Amino acid sequence: MTNFSDLSKEQLINCVQASLPHKLTLSACNFTPASTSTYLLLKHREKGQISWLTLRIATHTSWLRHAAQSTLLLKKNTDSSILPQLINKKLNEAYTVKIFFQLSETDLALLKMLLFMEHYRVVWLIKIPEAIAKGHKKVPFDLKKNFLAAELFLGSRNNSNRLLKPIEQPALEKRLAFYFGANLLFAQYTRHRLLRLLPTNQWLQPILSTQPLNSDWVLKLETVYGAEFLRTCLQTITSSNF
Repeated sequence: MTNFSDLSKEQLINCVQASLPHKLTLSACNFTPASTSTYLLLKHREKGQISWLTLRIATHTSWLRHAAQSTLLLKKNTDSSILPQLINKKLNEAYTVKIFFQLSETDLALLKMLLFMEHYRVVWLIKIPEAIAKGHKKVPFDLKKNFLAAELFLGSRNNSNRLLKPIEQPALEKRLAFYFGANLLFAQYTRHRLLRLLPTNQWLQPILSTQPLNSDWVLKLETVYGAEFLRTCLQTITSSNF
């Protein structure tokens, strides 16, 4: 008997591929450094409509609350031979609980912006409560409560204390919280209670390849969030010299 925890990354991916229900395909995956969690981006296509599902397979609960993902919790000694059955059951349940998500043109424009920011080594950051910062993922982080109450900044990917630009845009912050919970963004802790939000490139690339934006992302975001907001962001990003 092979335990779940003994599977290689390739074996786990093959197991997932063999477990997918009809109309679901695997688009991307990533593993935590200690391989205690695996995140998989699954695509559902039906009648020209594309929706996405984040599946997390792990041996422990997530520190994120209200995350946009389906989680399959396993014991380390779970027999890998029953894993396909467990995955298939979890994915079929996802249809029932309606945890699939769709991305609008505004979402696609924001994802394009994340890649543009990365080119200039600029990221979004939030300032989190001290207890959560000190807990370092051992204290739950509520995406509806803690994230949306946090201060939002633009700043350097490499030096979070440099040129932090406060941004007040509640609608945007709500979408960033969703992306974080869906693993389109991942986090790095910094000093002074800051959480650096980095784009999960191996997910964004297949999403944008599957759903290309049919308009200019700058004009789209200007229309949605306003010219002043976008001008502030672009000036901060392109003049950063990080």
